[in-house]
Amino acid sequence: MKKATLILIFSFLLSGVFAQNQTDALRYSQIEFGGTARSMGVAGAFGAVGGDFSTLSTNPAGMGFYRSSEFTISPAINHSVTNSTFFGENHEESQYDIALQNFGVILSFTQHGKYSGWNNFQFGIGKNRLIDFNNGIHTEGFNTETSILTGYADYANNFGNVGKAPDNMYAFDTYLAYETDLLFDRDTTNAYLWTVDLPGGQVTQRIITETRGYIDEMTISFSGNYKNRLYFGTTIGVPTIDYTREVIYKEFDTQNNSEYFNSLTRTETLHTTGTGINLKLGMIFRATKWLRLGAAYHTPTFYNDMQDNWTAHMTSTFDNGDHYSSGTPQGKYNYELETPARLIGSAAFFIGQNGFLSIDYETVDYSSAKLSSDGGDFSDANNNIHNLYSKQNNLRIGTEWRFDNFYFRGGYANYGSAADGTTIKEFKTLGLGYKTRYFGLDLAFVNSEYDSDYYIYDAGYVPSASNTHETNQFILTFSYKF
Repeated sequence: MKKATLILIFSFLLSGVFAQNQTDALRYSQIEFGGTARSMGVAGAFGAVGGDFSTLSTNPAGMGFYRSSEFTISPAINHSVTNSTFFGENHEESQYDIALQNFGVILSFTQHGKYSGWNNFQFGIGKNRLIDFNNGIHTEGFNTETSILTGYADYANNFGNVGKAPDNMYAFDTYLAYETDLLFDRDTTNAYLWTVDLPGGQVTQRIITETRGYIDEMTISFSGNYKNRLYFGTTIGVPTIDYTREVIYKEFDTQNNSEYFNSLTRTETLHTTGTGINLKLGMIFRATKWLRLGAAYHTPTFYNDMQDNWTAHMTSTFDNGDHYSSGTPQGKYNYELETPARLIGSAAFFIGQNGFLSIDYETVDYSSAKLSSDGGDFSDANNNIHNLYSKQNNLRIGTEWRFDNFYFRGGYANYGSAADGTTIKEFKTLGLGYKTRYFGLDLAFVNSEYDSDYYIYDAGYVPSASNTHETNQFILTFSYKF
């Protein structure tokens, strides 16, 4: 399996530690397939199949295959495991969470006009989950090269120029270190020569990173069936972002290399919310009894009310028994985000009523994402988005086979890197369903894997930790036709 390296940088050293940047734009632009257990059982490859609520967020023309109305709801259990290796030490972090993957209703109306050619019209409303942010990372090792305070001292000294007075330090990193006696002035003749204990490392470092949240999309959709040959649909999507990251960073002088320093703890939290709007247009053409072709276009999503709230806190302990604590006021910033448009092409091959093989090919140009705000300057961040990111291609393949009232499913999805187009994340799926005339029960299992390089602080001061991430999802969908 070919995997690219995903670079995750949590930099505590620069004054823009909580600034909105290209990483934030990418985080909220990279959505995955979601929705019902039936759809996820075939890895989301439903673009030309239709007849499932999940299509409202992919190709709304698929709603045109409904001949009766339907209610659906899909609870899910997610289990994520991350193994992190840092300076030869390996640590595992595991998390469980319960989610509502999907719910909604589709109403189908039969057209009785003799000459219109329109057989059915449909209206749908509900929610699909586009991505789940719940994850945890535990990284730990004995660093023989630097301390997090090494960069603090360099930054406080303005990288070789006259050092900054405490009042001019950045409130969310260097000033916290100064307030907790971790950053101190040893020059008695000149203005501010800041230094720290153990700048060359020789400390045990531990960082626990926990992320929580989701992007859920509320959908309002309309579709039509023209002569059982052409199917058209449109969705007004209203995605909601709720993202929280908590980082607890610790350093310990476990080998008594300092006569003064004992330990430090830095805790930071970030909470991001936002609501956007987009439009999805879709079409499916039934070319023959065994072949359907689909296409969908998703406009950019416009988030006009993004808000970040953040805080930081630092404590220190020393060998002489002294201890200090300092925190920041809550930071807050409002801004806007435009995520890229998407284009999806699909084909589905049917073997009578026995089953199908379906393929979706999706392309999205992440270099077109954009950050903005009233009075804010995002030129550097937008230049980084344009220069660092490129067009990404995603492939989804799925199959379903019917035996009486039972349905067996499987799928595979391959998502490319936003930086260079190589494979970065793979999905393997299985599904099982049972349907009667009015009721349906579907179960899906989704396994995803990817690797990442993770910098516990600024990449100029510390080598990366190597992480492997695996997530397992179990989705159960109950549906009722009426």
